[in-house]
Amino acid sequence: MHNRVVDYSRGKGLGGTSLINFALWNRGSRDDWDQFARRVGSREFEWENVGRVFDGIEGFKDPAYADDGIKQYVRIEREIPGEKGLVSVEYARHVDDYLLGLMKGVVEHGFGINRDLNSGDPIGVGFAPATSKDGVRVTARTYLQDVPANLTISSGVQVARLLFDGKKAVGVLGIDGQKRKLW
Repeated sequence: MHNRVVDYSRGKGLGGTSLINFALWNRGSRDDWDQFARRVGSREFEWENVGRVFDGIEGFKDPAYADDGIKQYVRIEREIPGEKGLVSVEYARHVDDYLLGLMKGVVEHGFGINRDLNSGDPIGVGFAPATSKDGVRVTARTYLQDVPANLTISSGVQVARLLFDGKKAVGVLGIDGQKRKLW
């Protein structure tokens, strides 16, 4: 690497790297999920079934609220996106003019627009929704507002590996060498 420094940012907190990344919400490709289902021999991982799981997770906000600049590039292709889940998912209300110019250039050069990157078809250029609510990032706190009785949260621990009792995970080994029994 010729003494170059490469940033490898990590989010060290509840939610992990979702604390510092772009917070994009992406269901993935229909073909990838179906291929995965075939490889592991479980129909549970087929696109149709995984989609229902995503629907249950998403608290999706219809993009109809977005300004006119983005509306022409966003349309939900799925019949019923999740609306009642705990993770808020929404498109930006407004995008910078340079992004609209970029999208215009994409069209002028013959590339396809994908108005719903979460439709299962990833081909084309489009805007992706984010895990945010009213423009503010949502993180792991979404699921930790009411901590389940069977969950122990230990912050400030960098985990080296999981500890098992047979096939059941019962704790973690920190990089400091300390064992923490969590269950």
